[in-house]
Amino acid sequence: MDTYTPPAMTGRKHAPLTFREGSFAEALRVLRAKAGITQADAARAMELRQVTTVSSWERGVTVPSPLEQRGAVETLRALARKAKPAAG
Repeated sequence: MDTYTPPAMTGRKHAPLTFREGSFAEALRVLRAKAGITQADAARAMELRQVTTVSSWERGVTVPSPLEQRGAVETLRALARKAKPAAG
């Protein structure tokens, strides 16, 4: 389960979300690899306008809002679950 780190009591900045996989950038890379999809596939699945957005997020060049982070990770986790081979 994701852990939400609440915003600090002072100031307007919010603490970053934390994920099982580590940072948001690491979570994206790990989950995209588990799903076996390209950055372009991930961008389409997340309904992003530009493929380069995924690259920027994975490299930590830009960071989406906490809501976008959660949505992106949930989308990739769902794709990774679908990509797992059936047991048996």
